[in-house]
Amino acid sequence: MGMWPVWDQNQLSWRVCQNPNQASWFSVRDHITDRDIISIDSHTLYSPSQSSVFNSSTINTFNNTTGLNQDVTFSGISIPILPTGGTITRDLRLVYRVDSPIQPTQANADLTRMRRWDAEPYEELNLTVTEKHCLLTAGDIVEISSMYIYGLREGAGDTYSNRRAMILGVRWNPSQSSVNLTIGVMS
Repeated sequence: MGMWPVWDQNQLSWRVCQNPNQASWFSVRDHITDRDIISIDSHTLYSPSQSSVFNSSTINTFNNTTGLNQDVTFSGISIPILPTGGTITRDLRLVYRVDSPIQPTQANADLTRMRRWDAEPYEELNLTVTEKHCLLTAGDIVEISSMYIYGLREGAGDTYSNRRAMILGVRWNPSQSSVNLTIGVMS
């Protein structure tokens, strides 16, 4: 489904998995620059958290109108990279509202939103940043500008300039006045 609740600024909020490059400008939560970065802890061009790149994604749903289980599949071109998998299947029949006749429509929207994360590799960037970034939560979209960080999309001599990414994890270290961020960057 690619959605999860977060505790954000003393209230319950909601985040979704999305393509950072297609997110609207008002969904960019923060900007991270060299002034904010204390250290670049690691930068892997192919994320070790991504088990495989998949050719197609399937969500199992229940169609209330017909009374039958229905699979919704999104397949397209995935980047030829190893490891690769055929299909990733998510059984969300009990996650979507059971009495809703639009479960397949919801599944199709979720597959479209999550497709880039299933079908393409992404970079994983681990940064230690200043404490002002402790309000970020998993799923937030950020822009990164740095003279020292570059990825697969940057040409020779180019670095990140307002490069969009999604926060995958946050660990606040109040005793050290720093925050460890795990960031997913679409390759």
